[in-house]
Amino acid sequence: MDPTTPPTADRQAGDLNRNCMFDGGDLVLMFSDGKDDDGNGYVDDIAGWDFYHNDNDPYDDTRYGHGTGEANDSSAEPNNGMGSIGTCPHCRFVMLRVGESFITDSNNFAKAVVYATDNGFKVVQEALGTINQTAFSRTAIDYAYSKGVLIDASMADENSRHHNMPATWNHTLPVHTVRFNGDSFHNSSSFLAFDSCTNYGGHAALSVAGTS
Repeated sequence: MDPTTPPTADRQAGDLNRNCMFDGGDLVLMFSDGKDDDGNGYVDDIAGWDFYHNDNDPYDDTRYGHGTGEANDSSAEPNNGMGSIGTCPHCRFVMLRVGESFITDSNNFAKAVVYATDNGFKVVQEALGTINQTAFSRTAIDYAYSKGVLIDASMADENSRHHNMPATWNHTLPVHTVRFNGDSFHNSSSFLAFDSCTNYGGHAALSVAGTS
């Protein structure tokens, strides 16, 4: 059975997880059979993987919803009557959960990076910080880089020179935002003229304009 075209009866009653929409969680419930059909070591990874709970449902069940919000900003579909449009609305994406908030363990992040690399992903986007930076995490990032996978990494939201991990490791693209906070940026002589929210410093590889 093709998981992208569920039967009509299931389509009509397809909200199996009862969240008022037909989504990846419904596919997980509908098509999980307990088998690793593609032999990648992850059983029924139909809609991504949860490396925090080690199961096949990466649903963001926290009230904060940081990962969901970032994914929405990046890849929300247009013209569906559901909020804003993402910056890349037609990109294909897979959700990989590595924690319950924006702070996580780097080993969970590393597992997700290896998974993404081995499964042919082109970009790993993360908006998180880790409580450590293990050898496994550093090796996973280097491994992704060796396979041509871009890791788009957050500088973190502390408006300081704090070096957020894993963004500060080699072979990532550390990104932050800036917002001018004065009368004229042409007359600015220091960083104090800008309200960045996100961290700053020489390791920032890309800055984009922001409004918050």
